[in-house]
Amino acid sequence: MELYQINKDPREQSNLARKQPDIVQRMRQLYDDWFQDVTDGWKVGIIHIGNDIENPIRLCRYQDSEYDNVFPLGWRVRIE
Repeated sequence: MELYQINKDPREQSNLARKQPDIVQRMRQLYDDWFQDVTDGWKVGIIHIGNDIENPIRLCRYQDSEYDNVFPLGWRVRIE
């Protein structure tokens, strides 16, 4: 994580993260709490492959891929 004082460093040239680890830790915790809240109960849907309505289909590496902690598991697909 990076930390900048935008009003004094608008070009983000001086990363303050190492000098202000308490602020970085607090910001990380706030983010983690927020992310847990907005993703609570969310589950990736199944991508249908072979449907004429969605032809061609493109799977992007970031799109709807499932993870086990930080390890990618791939996509949940159903081939029709």
